[in-house]
Amino acid sequence: MPKYIPSIRDWTTRVARRNQCTGDPVEARITASVRRLAYTNCAENADVILYTVEGGGHSWPGGKPLPESMVGRTSSEINASRVMWEFFVQHPQRPK
Repeated sequence: MPKYIPSIRDWTTRVARRNQCTGDPVEARITASVRRLAYTNCAENADVILYTVEGGGHSWPGGKPLPESMVGRTSSEINASRVMWEFFVQHPQRPK
């Protein structure tokens, strides 16, 4: 029996709720085809941020392009590795 798979926006909203984020999320256009949805003011600095690459494929943004016929378009408008690094620098995990 197939299991329900939520949309990524619904899943992101649930994670933000679990992380006790307060206030409304802020959506911004980063480039012509990249949007950023940010839930901030979360418990223990556990912000939730979703990047959406419109027209992007199943590849790593900013990475080496893969065969488009297999994975779709690889966006070079953002560098996912840099974006992730900046997030982790700004949100260090606190020792428990």
